[in-house]
This record gives sequence, C-alpha cells and structure tokens, in this order.
Amino acid sequence: MSNPFEIVNNILQGKEPLEDLSEFVPYITNRALSYHYDCIMQSNEMNMRSGLDKNMQYDFLFNSIRKQKRPFRKWEKKSKEDEIILLIKEYYRVSSSKAKEIFPLLTDENITNIQRKNQKGGITK
Repeated sequence: MSNPFEIVNNILQGKEPLEDLSEFVPYITNRALSYHYDCIMQSNEMNMRSGLDKNMQYDFLFNSIRKQKRPFRKWEKKSKEDEIILLIKEYYRVSSSKAKEIFPLLTDENITNIQRKNQKGGITK
C-alpha cells in the first residue's frame, strides 16, 4: 500500500504504473498536482471529470504528465487572520476590503463575541 503522496510522486516521476490504487484519492492528487504549473491542465481535466473511475483518472494522469523531478510545494493554508476576516465580513455584512480595515480596530474581546455570535450550531468534534 502507498500513501497519497507516494502516488503523486509516482505520477510525477515513476517509470511503472502502480498496481494497488486503494489509497488513490483523486481530490488530494489533483490538488497536489495543481501546484506544478505544467500539471495544471491535467489536474483541471480530472476535476471536471470527477465521476470517472479511479483507475481511469490515475491512468490519464500517469500517462499524460511528463516525468521529471519537481520541487516540493507546500500547501497553502488559511491563516487565523483570514478566518477572522471572514467572520467580520459575515457579521457586519461588508466587503473583504472593509473587513480588513475593521480588523485592526477590534479587540480580542470583540473578536470572541463575533465568533460566538457567528456559530451556526451543529455537531462539533
């Protein structure tokens, strides 16, 4: 068995296709490939055809992407500030630029109140 990132490395550099695709997750694979400028088109094609069988998706990616060593790309993650700006936008019903102007004016207590009032409910883990 191989993890999803070994599958991505196989698609990018492998000489032989993998036999065991039980760990193949198309979303993760497409996202990882989209960080390489020369793989964006293939990744987008598979995003548009997400209903295809996993084997077909893997075969397309394996056979259409040029094999070469590429630098590792870190995945972008939302910062805590971005999450707070989204809460401000929703709470005050303002644009992103206005929310960014409001953010420095709020105290920690204000932000806590906004977070509490924006909770939607439901099950949390």
